[in-house]
Amino acid sequence: MSGICNEQTYDLQKAHDHEIELMKAEQKHLSELFSQTAEALASAIDAKDRYTHGHSTRVAEYSREIARRSGKSEKEVNEIFFAALLHDVGKIGVNEAMTSKRSHRQERLNRLTAYAPIPPSTPST
Repeated sequence: MSGICNEQTYDLQKAHDHEIELMKAEQKHLSELFSQTAEALASAIDAKDRYTHGHSTRVAEYSREIARRSGKSEKEVNEIFFAALLHDVGKIGVNEAMTSKRSHRQERLNRLTAYAPIPPSTPST
């Protein structure tokens, strides 16, 4: 009887181990999918302006290295990397003229201050 119990226990452990391996493989797949999606978004952001092409990736790489040198855990390093990679995601819905470095600064300032006027400067005394 104990031989049957040992065999059943072995089969259950084997099934459990197999399930764990499947879950790890799925987690790895989802992580890769997230990475690809984040990189695609960063590429879409950077593609809006040829002068900033690769900017998000460079910011992410610098941020990752700073995080590593600061002693952050690997999990924190990855979180910082993806936060930096996607730091300009808000630009996707913004008119290109507003985000382009080549656009006239005064025009951008006028559009922005239309919503929150800047009070006139007072002379220093």
